[in-house]
Amino acid sequence: MTKQEIIKEAYGDTNYEMLKSNISESGWVSENVVKRSNFNSLEFDVRTNSMRPLKLKGLETNNGWNSILSESDLPNDENILYHYYDIRVKNRMLALNVKLGSFSCDELKNLYLADICTHYRKVDIIEPPFF
Repeated sequence: MTKQEIIKEAYGDTNYEMLKSNISESGWVSENVVKRSNFNSLEFDVRTNSMRPLKLKGLETNNGWNSILSESDLPNDENILYHYYDIRVKNRMLALNVKLGSFSCDELKNLYLADICTHYRKVDIIEPPFF
């Protein structure tokens, strides 16, 4: 799905059509344009003078995932490990494949070249407790 399709789905067809000229690239709309009472079925993420459906939280950062559209989008820091995510439509069905193992840059590149992954993100190292 494209970013615009995700925004449209979050608002719902009717709401989206009514508001589309006022919706920002990140899905925000001014509270002056819309009153929450008109959208009882939606939960909202609210910031100063703006709101959007809660489903869009994290849209600006793609929830921390980096899209791989070409080989130049691959990471190059060999000291960091990565997760990968494969999201694509196969036979009209959305196919999701998340691998939360630790993969090096070279392994990620091989997965991309083998047409196995579409996104990656850095593995967050969790420090052990002190006590």
